Amino acid sequence: LFSESHPELLELSHGTLMTCTLLGQPSLHLIDIKDILSVVGMVPHSLTLPSGVVENRFFVVEKSGLEIAHSGPEADDGDDNDGAEDGDGGGGDADD
Repeated sequence: LFSESHPELLELSHGTLMTCTLLGQPSLHLIDIKDILSVVGMVPHSLTLPSGVVENRFFVVEKSGLEIAHSGPEADDGDDNDGAEDGDGGGGDADD
């Protein structure tokens, strides 16, 4: 489904950024499940190539796990009282 990694970007990143383009359905092949050695994720991203061309590409993520579910900002726990105890009104209303 994806192209080979961009050789110049792979070299410039010292082998750490494997970035590919989507080839689509024509490149889809069925394989025997016993032939699968590992599974990777393909994460979409846009980048400017050394030539100056901007491309929509995908980068390879190996060994991703549950830790990526928490890679963004901390989740809001729903407590809008900013440290105030429950039941005290949250403090600061002009009508209090």
